[in-house]
Amino acid sequence: MKYSKKNACSLFVRADAGGFTGTGHVMRMLALAQAYQRRGGKVTFICAQLPDTLEERLVQEGCEVIRIAAKSGSQEDARATLAVVQGAGSSSQPSTSSASLREGTRPRGQGAGVGSEEQNPPSSIHHSPLPLDKDSTTPNTWLVVDGYHFGFDYQKAIKASGLSLLCTDDFGYSERWCCDAILNQNLDAEKSFIYDNEIADSQALLGASFCLFREEFLEEKEISSEWGAIHRLLITLGGSDPENATEATLRLLTQACERPLEIRVLAGADNPHIESLRTFTSQHSIEVIQNARNMPEQYAWADGIISAGGSTCWEWLYLGLPGAIVTIADNQLPIVHALTEERKAALPLGWFNSDEFKDKNTQLSAWADDPGSVCCRDQAQSLIDGNGADRVITSLLLDRLFFRRACIADVNKTWEWANDSLSRKMSFTQNEIEFQEHLTWWTKQLANCCSWIRIIEDGDHFEPCGIVRFELFKTEGYAVISINIDPNARGKGYGLSAISEGTKLYGLCSSVSKIHAYIRPKNLASLKAFEKAGYHIAGTEQIKSQDAICMIFDCLDTPQTPVTSEEKRYE
Repeated sequence: MKYSKKNACSLFVRADAGGFTGTGHVMRMLALAQAYQRRGGKVTFICAQLPDTLEERLVQEGCEVIRIAAKSGSQEDARATLAVVQGAGSSSQPSTSSASLREGTRPRGQGAGVGSEEQNPPSSIHHSPLPLDKDSTTPNTWLVVDGYHFGFDYQKAIKASGLSLLCTDDFGYSERWCCDAILNQNLDAEKSFIYDNEIADSQALLGASFCLFREEFLEEKEISSEWGAIHRLLITLGGSDPENATEATLRLLTQACERPLEIRVLAGADNPHIESLRTFTSQHSIEVIQNARNMPEQYAWADGIISAGGSTCWEWLYLGLPGAIVTIADNQLPIVHALTEERKAALPLGWFNSDEFKDKNTQLSAWADDPGSVCCRDQAQSLIDGNGADRVITSLLLDRLFFRRACIADVNKTWEWANDSLSRKMSFTQNEIEFQEHLTWWTKQLANCCSWIRIIEDGDHFEPCGIVRFELFKTEGYAVISINIDPNARGKGYGLSAISEGTKLYGLCSSVSKIHAYIRPKNLASLKAFEKAGYHIAGTEQIKSQDAICMIFDCLDTPQTPVTSEEKRYE
């Protein structure tokens, strides 16, 4: 089935926010929703508890929001959730007539542009067909649940309806599982968790490579590669913070750091202690911002951060900030342990209401003066690559390959691939490449706005299996493709898929009309693969005094879609 917005299926998300639940579940699901929207899909949030301000945020992001009146995780919840999903499947407008929906409530976000070109631009990864239900011609429908009350009985009730179910987990909240996929984005989850799942062929999406990032971070990435003394400090301890761990942290900072700091407290929309925080007196300059929307700008302002041990950690690690962690909930302990004890990537401050927390004066002072003397910067800045949400969607859609942005950390692997004997034999330069030469070239390519590079990962285990690069020659009006597959992955059809999907992706996110490929005449396998991918032979040219067959792909023969702001910079 050809993929298009017209036949794109919907993704349903069941998550709550507010009070002791906090806002983390909904906010990380927003990242997943954005990744799905980039594929042209529609997303509906189903919520039993949700602050109005957060509902407005979801609607502004092009999502639909439907509220249900049921105890979270109960069988009534399962029935109400299924009523929403099944109602949406039988009509263009989700049903609101079910008694399980809140009385007098209408779906939010209708007419918000979901499925429109403005709301759903093409992604930084490739488009591919949506999966089909077995023995069916309709797209498969996924329900994603994020919360610690969607236990085994709830999952069984959902699965009995025939839906595909993804459960998110942080610490193994259910002893048994009945779902098609489990997502645990915590560090080392792939080493620490074995899930007893009733569905034998379920997917396990475990570890930091699946960390969910919202678009606001992916589009505005500014890595703070150097750590110095902290002068401007962020404090963010969750969307609600009912026990006021933020004020306890301000008291600790007042005692620990005599040197005045500029402090920004980022309080959530549901924080009940705003006035107390705003009147807190200290030698530090303290600004309280409630319900901040511009988080990348806040991180860019700061020299360091004190945060809770939740998914916020992935954001400041991704952006390169030194961090200290306050523990405010049991479910945060795996993250805190992995970051502070296993890797020394952040300073642990302990539970906010413990004696250990009150005794952290000396360590906190040393961290503020020189975070690199307390934490390992290299560990902190090498943990998160920001592609997690797209990897999850790739798994749900059963895509064979995933295309991610190349980075400096790929230099060793690409150097090994380039020096493979077959790669050198088929290249127009047969000499072995010295590492320093490759490092210099690689660094320049990453910084070159005319060079568009993607590392290819297999869609099963997300292991790197090749590279595809397009170099734009603006004056000539065309780009040149080059591709190399990991020697251990050859013979599996990755080459053809990489050429075909990579060409389509680059054609969607650039303004070129033609793409050229130059291939040595004896490289019959490449000639055949490019031909199958839609390239045609245009003649023979000389490349470095050697014959080269020129093959051309005409981008004007393929449907075009508006590009994202993130991809515009590659034109």
